[in-house]
Amino acid sequence: MCINKFILIISIGLSIAYSSSMKYKTNSLIDEQSPYLLQHRFNPINWYAWNQKTLQKAKDENKLIFLSIGYSTCHWCHVMEKETFSNKILSKLFNKDYISIKIDRELMSDLDIYYQNILSKFKTQRNGWPLSVILTPNLEVLYITTYIPPTFKYGVEGIDILLPKFAKLYKSDKVSLLKLINTNKELIAQKSETTYKNNKALEYQYIKAMSEVYDDGFKGFFTKPRFPLASNINLLYDIYDLTKNRKAKKMVYEPLTAMANGGIYDQIEGAFFRYSVYPDWMIPHFEKMLYTTAELVPLYARAYLDTKKVLFKKVVEQSLFEIENKFLKDNLFYSASDADSNHKEGEYFIYDYQPTFNALLKNGYSKDEAIQNLDYLDIYEVGNFEKTFSNVHFNNNDEEDKKPKKLQQTLNILKQIRSKKEYPFIDKKIITSWNAMMIKAFFKAAYINDRYKSQAILYLDTLLQNLYINGKLYHFKIGTSVPVQEAILEDYSFLIDTLLEAYENTYDKKYLKLAAVFTKTALEKFYKNKVWYLSTSIINAKADFNDRYYTSALGLMFHNLITVASLNYDLSLLYKTKKMIKNYENQILSDISAHPEALRAMIRLEKGDIILKSNKQNLLLNKYNIRDIKYPFLLTSYEKSDDYLACDEKSCFSYDKDFNKIKQNILKKIKE
Repeated sequence: MCINKFILIISIGLSIAYSSSMKYKTNSLIDEQSPYLLQHRFNPINWYAWNQKTLQKAKDENKLIFLSIGYSTCHWCHVMEKETFSNKILSKLFNKDYISIKIDRELMSDLDIYYQNILSKFKTQRNGWPLSVILTPNLEVLYITTYIPPTFKYGVEGIDILLPKFAKLYKSDKVSLLKLINTNKELIAQKSETTYKNNKALEYQYIKAMSEVYDDGFKGFFTKPRFPLASNINLLYDIYDLTKNRKAKKMVYEPLTAMANGGIYDQIEGAFFRYSVYPDWMIPHFEKMLYTTAELVPLYARAYLDTKKVLFKKVVEQSLFEIENKFLKDNLFYSASDADSNHKEGEYFIYDYQPTFNALLKNGYSKDEAIQNLDYLDIYEVGNFEKTFSNVHFNNNDEEDKKPKKLQQTLNILKQIRSKKEYPFIDKKIITSWNAMMIKAFFKAAYINDRYKSQAILYLDTLLQNLYINGKLYHFKIGTSVPVQEAILEDYSFLIDTLLEAYENTYDKKYLKLAAVFTKTALEKFYKNKVWYLSTSIINAKADFNDRYYTSALGLMFHNLITVASLNYDLSLLYKTKKMIKNYENQILSDISAHPEALRAMIRLEKGDIILKSNKQNLLLNKYNIRDIKYPFLLTSYEKSDDYLACDEKSCFSYDKDFNKIKQNILKKIKE
């Protein structure tokens, strides 16, 4: 059958309603653990998981590979599954000429980062999911993009055209195929400029760079979609503590306040959505990813301790309560919740005006009281989301005297309305790195309420019991299954960071010792020939410094190396780390607004660590006084001594029984 006739048949067939609820015979994904892969087990496409056997199958059958990367709570992944992957007619195109491979990006983030970086080289669109790649059996990239419609739409070719086109190219036009492969290889191999980058006054370079992308109106960075950018704010916070620069302060507290009052924060139950669709923080993409809240809670805890602003404390306490309520099972945290309920985006979280207005009247509100409260929460007859539906936010108004008197009662009623709805799907993967992030958030929140510390210790010990087995660290587990996939760089990086946080909260040396063990293992597994890799997989994906959706594993690993070296006075490791960071300097400085965590490591080495030592009782008794020193690179360490000892990497410069005297000497050292 000629291609044109085949396309005509497809076009007619696409008029048939797509339905992901239709059940076909299962494909090979039926045997997988990943919730994302299992969502595709009934697709009529012959999906396979990424493994050596599948890759060899493509070579043996001399077929192209269609690679699809996504995750279970991804809205556009659901759209493509419904429109394309569940369609019987389109499935014939996949099954005839392709080996189709599904990857859960949360389980193979190394592969996702590898192909996202390739997509960035093509500069045709922004990165995201689903990520769609057409590869030769030798994994040469022919085509790469994100969402692909079933037919021509949004100005791009549909699956119905793309798949036959590349299949024909592969089978019948070797000259054009080779030309395309070589062109793409050259594009992918292009390196960023290697000219010397200015490494002076890094704090002020960074303030300038972030000021240029700061939105004074809506209080955020870059344009739409607007992400929280916790790593960027964290570095600005450190810079403010170091320099007292007013611009840095402004770019910390304004976004934190805007987000806390905005629609990106779940005003009814707490915790953050993944990003805001528009710059005004009003309408989010309604996914709740564990890592988003995990990285924002420490910032809000820090901001509350410095400002005593009740709004910041509320965010910390409400968010942690919600995470424990929805995501915690047997002292371990699930990975994410979906944006959709009943196949409708945001349905659980949004409010229809008239039923909500009537609910307030039924609870004794006058019409004026109901209107005033709904106005304050931006719930109007013409919804801010779609039709008559609205997402709640506080209209950027945080003045106590302007809040409706019954605001808290209103929020409770809205919570009751939600309780009658179906909560979105929750991905129940237990990911080591993301759990470590959330546990660190609990440790940071312990400065607000000490009860969070005991919870953090419980969660950390449980994580180690379940994912660190017989001396081997694993990436994830699901339910009661035994973990099988070994940990990748990000697992080591975030877990080491949390172990070091646990040590400075408890001064239990088992956490410091284990952090040192994991640090050594990470160096052995992922640092080869002066290059860091994301994993030990066949793809050899190099680690980078982009703090994309959460902190760069490599940027954070630099801090782990410095901290482990400083706390153990391992001068050899410290020297090796300094040399390592120096080798990466130009790469870090190539885009400082995208590499805040690695830049923070450079600033840290320039300023130098200070280590305060004493016995456990002294350190715990003075934890708030120590925090008041406000030097970002101040570490504390247990030593069997009733006195206090302050040291830098070269020598100890102060020794005293009086904490206030040691504090003054540290402040003097910082000024010098």
